[in-house]
Amino acid sequence: MQPDTLIEALTERGFDLGPEPEEFLLDEVLEASDETFMPLSDDRWCYLPALLTGRVFTHRVSSVELEHNVLAVAPDLEPVLMLSDDPAYAQLTDGSALRVVFPDEAVPPTPVEVIDESGSLALPSGALSRLSLTEGDLVGLRVTAGGVELIRAETSVRPEDTSHVRERAVGLLETQPDRPHLIDTLVQTLLADDQRAFAEPWPPLRELLASWELPTTGDLVGAPGFDFGRWRTEQRLARLRQRYELSDDEALALAAMTRMHESVLDVMDGYAAAQESGDTTELDEVFASVPSAPADLTDSDAQLERRTIAATVPFLAEPAVAQALLRETGLRGVQEAAALGLLAETLESQADKAARPALRWLRAKAHEELGKADAAEQALRAAEQLHPAWPPTVIDLARLAGDRGDAATGLALLQRLEIDAAPVLREVLEQYRPASTRMMPRNQPCWCGSGRKFKQCHLRQLDQLPLRDRAGWLYHKAMLHVAATTWVDLAEELGRLRTVYAETDREVRQLIDDGLVLDVTLFEGGALADFVETRGTLLPEDELLLAQQWLLIDRSVFEVMAVEPGVSVSLRDIRTGDIAQVPERTASRELGVGQLICTHLLPVGDDVAMYGGVEPVDLRYRDALVALLDDEPDPEDLVAFLTRRFAPPTLQNMEGDPLVLGKAELRSEDPAGLAAALDQNYRREQANSAEPAVAEWVETRNIDGLDRLTANLRLDGATLTITANSERRLDAVLATVRELQPSLKLIAEERIPMGDARTAARLAETLPASARDAAAAFNDLPEVRTALAERMRSYEEQWLDLPIPALAGRTPREAADDPTRRDDLVRLLASLPKTDDPTAMSAARLCTALGLVSE
Repeated sequence: MQPDTLIEALTERGFDLGPEPEEFLLDEVLEASDETFMPLSDDRWCYLPALLTGRVFTHRVSSVELEHNVLAVAPDLEPVLMLSDDPAYAQLTDGSALRVVFPDEAVPPTPVEVIDESGSLALPSGALSRLSLTEGDLVGLRVTAGGVELIRAETSVRPEDTSHVRERAVGLLETQPDRPHLIDTLVQTLLADDQRAFAEPWPPLRELLASWELPTTGDLVGAPGFDFGRWRTEQRLARLRQRYELSDDEALALAAMTRMHESVLDVMDGYAAAQESGDTTELDEVFASVPSAPADLTDSDAQLERRTIAATVPFLAEPAVAQALLRETGLRGVQEAAALGLLAETLESQADKAARPALRWLRAKAHEELGKADAAEQALRAAEQLHPAWPPTVIDLARLAGDRGDAATGLALLQRLEIDAAPVLREVLEQYRPASTRMMPRNQPCWCGSGRKFKQCHLRQLDQLPLRDRAGWLYHKAMLHVAATTWVDLAEELGRLRTVYAETDREVRQLIDDGLVLDVTLFEGGALADFVETRGTLLPEDELLLAQQWLLIDRSVFEVMAVEPGVSVSLRDIRTGDIAQVPERTASRELGVGQLICTHLLPVGDDVAMYGGVEPVDLRYRDALVALLDDEPDPEDLVAFLTRRFAPPTLQNMEGDPLVLGKAELRSEDPAGLAAALDQNYRREQANSAEPAVAEWVETRNIDGLDRLTANLRLDGATLTITANSERRLDAVLATVRELQPSLKLIAEERIPMGDARTAARLAETLPASARDAAAAFNDLPEVRTALAERMRSYEEQWLDLPIPALAGRTPREAADDPTRRDDLVRLLASLPKTDDPTAMSAARLCTALGLVSE
């Protein structure tokens, strides 16, 4: 069904989907289905188990597959394996697991090369040999209610017998002929239209699609005549245009130059292979493929190559194009950087004057990626001679001057640019420029009395700031290294992890700017070590020694021992017990005594400093974070862990089950007998005089010493409706009632995961305003608030004797008597919201009960 039809059908069956079901409830159900529900090509949705049960898909086996007991998945068997996430269908009918592996998951004795790049089905030992298959035979996978059946298949269906299905497929594809379609989705749509399709073994999908003259690549299929090569090119150009904000011509030129780079990489790979094998007879032919055709060649290929170079290379004069080429090629690894340098050197003799500064700059960036700082500087100087104000060259020379500690020279270089092309670099250089350069104009006589202008005398011989004042500059230099090199890719990936819970652009910017992403890239990611190795020779000697010290410092978890707002903060490393006094103006205004934080304490002369942000640590996660840090975590794992604090609260019921709005409807052939059985197992509620034919029961359990309602049962005529707030509770009641009356038939079921507080809030918004107002008014009734307050005091009394994860499993009473955990208990109580509401937990009441001083 299409969504509007589905909503109508659900409403007719009595499901209350709220005022805007299509915008919330339906999407929540469908998207939370783990690929059980799937969209079809014509906007209908299907339930895959119902769609695929009884269908069989075939594959023609190869000798390699027979030898290693694997089957390539795409495209022949992919429709079946779409069900592999469902436990009921993730197995063969003999009970063995249905496992799809990829090349990086190959396990001996299965060689990597026999695993298809799109995935292969790894079968139990001897599964294919037991079917007595030979190369070219058909093997089939049939979907059954008990799993997937592996069969030897034979088919009498010829491709021409499927012409009616082809016509439908072509019709679907031609509704959007300018884009490819997923083969899976197309096949599922065909199955929904034709109950006979694939009900018996048909030829493999690969052969069918070829006989239908439908072009394919990987898991995609196009309408007749669809050009995948052109489509891929258009997609690539669109990506380049969008990512780098280029014009159509600039994107086309960039794409052509990245192809040239790929050719150079192929040459380098061929050369390496020839050297390794000792066979150099074909090296001349290999090198002939480098894009450097001499001007005297007249063959058509060389002419085409020259025309391509002549048409594309001039675009490098535009800084955005040159920088995009660097990002697309040279910042991908050592081999890629070397290939970029070779390409730039090769093209320079054929480039016009305007593009040559860019080519020399690209050579400089390649040298930088390869760790050759001196060669990079020489290439930059050569580029500067060709164009003293070409922005990328000027910016890198200014950064180089900054690394050497010469802020004045860096700022003088940036003054050549008509626009502020490097605001962050300029801001850093301004911040660390010695005061003397701010007070004296460049063309005034130098303050030293030499008679020369200041710019000709002491502008280049500035009094150097003390190391303590330059430590922040050193940290900024390392961050600029991340932005200018391969490390930017890791920083972007960590940025995506950091912002996974952000809902607004403002939240995204705040999280990216809080310092953690770059700090983890520098330390756990390895960018600082690379900076020291590749640009350490540029640094002043004392800064190099300081950076090397920083590499020895581990991130840790600290307890705030004392705070002098605006001045300093005293921290205790909870792993070592060491106490440090940290001069800190900003964080000291925000931190409180007893708070836990995660940060680096980096030496800066005789003091220590916190760079890269200060991460608050919830007491519940302290021990887990310490264990993670002890294991030297990957940068991705660390950022993901520290980002947990932004996740919306996960909703659970009182038994710790994930909150799910569960509802099941069953039809009874003997309602009277069912009612009598339910009376024996559940508590019947008082009859509703308005609905005398309706009977209701509740299930209750003793949880934390109190009777809690866990499920409702409602019998209206022959229809039994069960509701519960978790899947486990719903399944338990379903199992019980089926035992009481085995003939019960399930006629409808829904399970809506609440997931987290955001989901619940969105659901609440779908309720009519009258319902929300009524709920709020009910909660404000004096008798209700009195009952809630009494219930809270009862719960507080029980809480004192419950094991608490944040107290390492101890109860609050035990923690109060344990000197090693008492401080944790105090922190936990201090974290409770401060409120006078008698219906909320009270830290003051709990402190009194535990004999602690309430703060």
